[in-house]
Amino acid sequence: MPHPAFGEKPYPQFGTDGARGTADTFTADFNFAVGLAAGNHFADAGDTMYLTGDTRASSARIMQQVGAGLTAAGVSVAYVDTMPTPGLMYTTAQGERAA
Repeated sequence: MPHPAFGEKPYPQFGTDGARGTADTFTADFNFAVGLAAGNHFADAGDTMYLTGDTRASSARIMQQVGAGLTAAGVSVAYVDTMPTPGLMYTTAQGERAA
């Protein structure tokens, strides 16, 4: 069933491991909204959140758009090179920052 914000195009689905969908379903508006929501819910203004991606070609675009949403929420964004989730969790634990 199409979502009004995405027209007839399929949109990302959320499950137990996050959002899933093809790269084209992760639109700039969707990615920004995810960043804004995460920044407002998981952090306080002025906090730093680490953001990383994987090796897919769409990763850099999605990270920048999510980062823009986080920034709009007043959160500082620290972009981290490509790494697996456990590595990001270790990095955040060392810096005592939100992930």
